[in-house]
Amino acid sequence: AQFFQETADMDLPEAQLRYGHCLWKGEGVEKNGTLAVEYFERSADNGNSTAMYNVGNMYFNGNGVIQNNEKGAYYLRMAALKGQPKAVDMCRKHHIQL
Repeated sequence: AQFFQETADMDLPEAQLRYGHCLWKGEGVEKNGTLAVEYFERSADNGNSTAMYNVGNMYFNGNGVIQNNEKGAYYLRMAALKGQPKAVDMCRKHHIQL
């Protein structure tokens, strides 16, 4: 987890996603959902489509964050436009225009 944190702090999207996952699950670090969401969002904002899907899903469903359908739809749409299959399915299911 420490390696992922060090590389995540260098703004590497894949490391940000992986460190967020470590924080979310408490793998190798103390579990911290709030900080996990921050790293997921940083990864998403740096172009990682899986992180975009994760963040969108979290906000859309209020999982670990205060529900915000608008913010959730934004990230889901961005992930779907990058071809993330789960995001495409979720956008179709919830009638989020691409």
